[in-house]
Amino acid sequence: MNSALDQLRPTAVAKRLTSVRLGRLSAAAIAVAATVGLAVAAAPAAQAGGPYKYASGMDASNHTRAAVCAADLSVRHSRGGSAFNYLYKYQTFEIWGVDAEFGSEWVYGFAYGNVNAPGYVQNGWFC
Repeated sequence: MNSALDQLRPTAVAKRLTSVRLGRLSAAAIAVAATVGLAVAAAPAAQAGGPYKYASGMDASNHTRAAVCAADLSVRHSRGGSAFNYLYKYQTFEIWGVDAEFGSEWVYGFAYGNVNAPGYVQNGWFC
C-alpha cells in the first residue's frame, strides 16, 4: 500500500491531474493540487502588484523624480503612441506634466535610466 507521501510525488500528482476528464475536478484532485501548490488561478489583473502612486499636478509643478514600481513601463513620444523604449523597476522618471485632458492617464517628463529621453508614460506605476 502507498503511503500518503508517496501519493504526493510529482509523478503521482501528474497522474491524478491527468485522470481528470472534461474539465471536472474531483475533490481529491483539487486537494492534491492545493497540497503541492498547483493552484488553479484566473488571469492576473493588469495591476496585480499595485496599487501604486499616481502622479498629480503637484508632482508636475515640483518636477518630482519618481521611481517606477512596475516591472517595465513603456516610454512613448505621444500619449498612447508606440513605445520607443522601456523603463524598468526602480528606474526614475521626472514628472513635468500630468495630462488632465485624458483623466490624468498620461504623464509627460524625462525618463532616466537606460532611456535618458523625454516622453510620455502611463500614470499609476510610480512608487
